[in-house]
Amino acid sequence: MPAFTIQTIQHCRVLTLLVESLDAGNAQKVGESVLQAMSESRRVLVDLGALHYFDVRGFAAILRWAAGREDREVCLCSDSRNVHALFELLRAESLVTLFRSREQALEALTNRGGEIRLPQVTGVSAGKGRAMAAGAGAGSGTSEGLAG
Repeated sequence: MPAFTIQTIQHCRVLTLLVESLDAGNAQKVGESVLQAMSESRRVLVDLGALHYFDVRGFAAILRWAAGREDREVCLCSDSRNVHALFELLRAESLVTLFRSREQALEALTNRGGEIRLPQVTGVSAGKGRAMAAGAGAGSGTSEGLAG
């Protein structure tokens, strides 16, 4: 089973996780695969999709995805209450925004006027990234699966 799918929506690369858990058993492999898939786009949305649990290694992978590079905009989203609760428990919202819907995250990535810059992720070896916050809106696109 693939670890995530790839879609292109509104000129953004959208990676949707298919794994329910991101932990010591799979975080390195999935994390590296996601980073590789992210390298091909300037705007990336990582939809945590099926993810309901992560441990410290999984959290480190998520932070590396959010950090990205200076020339890449990255947003994260999840509709999982468990994932949002873990982010709140870890006070991760001070590092990176986790949008509650794909539509909100896509709007943040595609919004050209009135961008709101949030704090950059720091202390992550992959570099510093950018995150933005905004309203709602989505579009259609193409998709493909990727084994992880």
